[in-house]
Amino acid sequence: MGQDQGLGLGPLHIGDLEFRGSESSVPMMRAKRAYWQALDGPGWTDGEEVAVSITVPQDGSSVEDRLLAPPTGWFTQLPASHDGSKAIVFRIYFSDTFEMDFPTLLGQVLEVANGEMRRAKRVNKDSNLKWEISVKPDGTDDVVITLPATEDCADDGALCTTDGRMLYNTVSVTIPGP
Repeated sequence: MGQDQGLGLGPLHIGDLEFRGSESSVPMMRAKRAYWQALDGPGWTDGEEVAVSITVPQDGSSVEDRLLAPPTGWFTQLPASHDGSKAIVFRIYFSDTFEMDFPTLLGQVLEVANGEMRRAKRVNKDSNLKWEISVKPDGTDDVVITLPATEDCADDGALCTTDGRMLYNTVSVTIPGP
């Protein structure tokens, strides 16, 4: 479903919600895919049965006003564990550019439990797509690092593109201590 966008797939209806199909640029080194984005918030609860239908335009036309894929973020180069004293160094990659600087990333965007953000630098000087991050553990407890999804572009630390698309996914990782 939705893999061949050349079919001109129309809206997907799940319960009372309408989803629009769109081509997505997913993280580097993966194939492009299609996704469905809800036009409204969730209209059902976990476990509830809802009717599903998809409408394909009968005239063979395609969906002209496809939405752009929501921006995503992900961690790479994560260590398997930490020793309680040396910094944990890893990278964050974004699928789209956000207007931000390293103080914003360190102080308002990333959340760290049992550690302290020490450094954030761009991997490529003129790009916000890849960042190298350093976190100093507070001790031997597991360190939890979270990049939360954006709920409102007006919030402090919100990651939004210039056209108002918000960071779509929450990423969280636990780095076990010794």
